[in-house]
Amino acid sequence: GAATVDTGLAAAAQLLVVAALTGATVATAARWGATRRARDEAADHALILLVVLAGAALVCAGVVLMGLPPVLAAAVLLGAVPLVLRALPSMSVDVPDEQLVDVARVASSAVGVRTPEPEPLGAVNHRMVQRTVHSAERRRDVGTVVVSLVPPLTAPLVLASAEQGGLTGWASLVAVLLVALSLGLQPRTTRGAVVRWAPRVSAGVLLVELGLLGAAVGGPVALVATGTAVGVGLGVAALSLSFGRGWRSVGFSRLADGLEGLSTTLALPVSLVGAGAVEVLRLITSA
Repeated sequence: GAATVDTGLAAAAQLLVVAALTGATVATAARWGATRRARDEAADHALILLVVLAGAALVCAGVVLMGLPPVLAAAVLLGAVPLVLRALPSMSVDVPDEQLVDVARVASSAVGVRTPEPEPLGAVNHRMVQRTVHSAERRRDVGTVVVSLVPPLTAPLVLASAEQGGLTGWASLVAVLLVALSLGLQPRTTRGAVVRWAPRVSAGVLLVELGLLGAAVGGPVALVATGTAVGVGLGVAALSLSFGRGWRSVGFSRLADGLEGLSTTLALPVSLVGAGAVEVLRLITSA
C-alpha cells in the first residue's frame, strides 16, 4: 500500500503512513476474521492489533483530509497513550450481556418483540470463567506492549517540530514529561510482569530521547529543562519501584495517585499545544 503512493505529491509522506496503516489494518482484520472462531491466542492478539492500527489510521487519515500539519497526528497519538492504557484493562474483558442478565426479560423493543427469544448461554462454570480471564489477560498484555511502543515513536516528531524557547517548545517538553510520568506511575496497581515493565521501559526510552534532544539543541534553558525532566522522571521511577517491592506510605500513595491522574488528563491537550494546535485554531477562526 505504501509503495503505491506517488512520491511527487505534496503530502506524500503522510499518505505513505496512512496507506501503510490501512494495509496493516486490513491484513489484521483478515487474520482476526480467520481466527475468531477458534478462540485461541491468535484471535486475541489480532483483535488488539486491529483496534490500535485502526485508531492510528483514522487519526492520520483525518489529519490528511483536513489539511492539518502532520505533527498533530503524532501529538494525538502521544497524548492519548495514558488514556488508552488506563482504559485497556476494562476494554479487554469480553463477557456477553446474556451471561450477566436475562436480556429477554429486562429489555424489549419494537423489533425485539417480533424476533424469537435468544437461547440462554447456560450456567457459568469454572472453564468458562478461566477462558474469559485468560483471554482478557492476553489482550491486556498485548495491548500494553503495542501502546507502549507509540510514545518512543511519536515523541521525537513532536519535539523536533516545536519551536525551541516558544510556547510549542515548552508545551512539547511538558507533554513528553507528562506521558513519561503517567507511564511510570500507572503500573503501580497492575499485576503481571508485562503490564508492569512495558510502560516503564517506554518511559525510560522517552527520558533518554528527551535528554539526547536537549543536548543536541543546546542552550542553557533547554539543558536545565531537560535535566529537570530527567531527574523528576528518574525519581518517579525509583519511587514506583519502591512501591512495587512492598514499601507503603499513605501520603506518597496519594501524591502518586494525584500526579498520575493529573498527567493522564493533561497529556493530550498539552501535546496538542506543543504541536501548534493553538496556531491552527487561530488561523481557522480568523479565516
